[in-house]
Amino acid sequence: MRIGSAELQTLVRALPGFVDDPKAVTQGQLEAIQAAWYDARENA
Repeated sequence: MRIGSAELQTLVRALPGFVDDPKAVTQGQLEAIQAAWYDARENA
């Protein structure tokens, strides 16, 4: 699955219980999420 950082940020903000400032999400955090998802998918 390919997803851009803008779409990923939208999905993260839509998560139930997300209470942080949406503007506080950084590119580095989004890249870390993508890396974790990739690792989880590859190791499933």
